[in-house]
Amino acid sequence: MTFVVAEGNVSAIKNHTATVNPANYTIENGTISFTVEYLETLSVGEKNLTVITDKGNVPLKIIVVDTE
Repeated sequence: MTFVVAEGNVSAIKNHTATVNPANYTIENGTISFTVEYLETLSVGEKNLTVITDKGNVPLKIIVVDTE
């Protein structure tokens, strides 16, 4: 899964108040890619993440569905 940040440099990603370990995503040319391993740790439902940038915070909603 990828997410593009239009402006600003990403300094962190938060899942509610917890900082997401940078090992769980990569950032290249403003595109954030989450690892499959991280996404598999998320329970089914709506997740509200926050991308912290030097231009402000960007909300990111992920909806995790059960595919089994």
